[in-house]
Amino acid sequence: MKTNMIRFGILLLALCATGAQAAILYAISGDDFGIPRRVNQIDTSAATVTPVFDLGDGSLGFFGLTFVNNQFYTVANTGFGNGTLHSFSLTDGGTTTPLFGLGPGFVGGLVAQSDTQLYALSNDFTGASSLHAIDLTGASVSLVDTGLGFGLAGGLTWDPDSSLLYALGSDFSFVQTLYSIDPTAPGSSTAATDPLGMGIIGGVDHAGVDGIFAIGNQPFGGPSELLSLTLGSGGTPLLPLAPFPSYTFSALTSGPAFDVPPGDPVSAPPVVWLLLAALWPLLRRLPKAG
Repeated sequence: MKTNMIRFGILLLALCATGAQAAILYAISGDDFGIPRRVNQIDTSAATVTPVFDLGDGSLGFFGLTFVNNQFYTVANTGFGNGTLHSFSLTDGGTTTPLFGLGPGFVGGLVAQSDTQLYALSNDFTGASSLHAIDLTGASVSLVDTGLGFGLAGGLTWDPDSSLLYALGSDFSFVQTLYSIDPTAPGSSTAATDPLGMGIIGGVDHAGVDGIFAIGNQPFGGPSELLSLTLGSGGTPLLPLAPFPSYTFSALTSGPAFDVPPGDPVSAPPVVWLLLAALWPLLRRLPKAG
């Protein structure tokens, strides 16, 4: 308990020392039972984390998160590997709209490149990572790159200035690094930061002038935290998120300001998601190689 209080104090001091970066972010965490469906608002300026609502009825988990066209997009997963693209808004109260199927393994991250196109990362049963383009207008998915190596399963974001994607992945020692990906040059994943430590698999977001944010998680449990990443360097802790639930679902994005109504999200514990939630920290520790 004392150690956690000291850690919390250090993170707050780091936030004050580095200056509060003004961004409104949204992230998906586990609900009361660990099922990935709780949408949380993170205000970096006010240093607050506020649960908004739980997505769906608990029969689906949600991975990846991006905001475009005044709505959020995320990948719903049945727990048996099949992903479907869903959309929702902050005024829907947690109700999502299924759009079209994507296929298996879409748990590595999701980001909007334009009003009509998203990028997403999938990982197969060996941990091999692939990049896909999602056409919102044509309701279709196309394979872009299979030469990214292994373990890119920690989140995906887009930098419009450089026209590069950034993804979080881990090596054979489970140490996380941010990689840049050029979607026009297959097989190009290059380390963009120094190694960031173990367990940083919660999501990444390029918030324009506010910088690049990522969610860090302790490798063997413990509280999650929001980090500010510096290209060519490393990460700086900004804000503790909570001891529980965990933020390990590749889901972090910038979004609009929203006054969260009072009340707590309601959760229900389907058995298949209780099992997946228990195994997820082990399943996610797949190595980045190649």
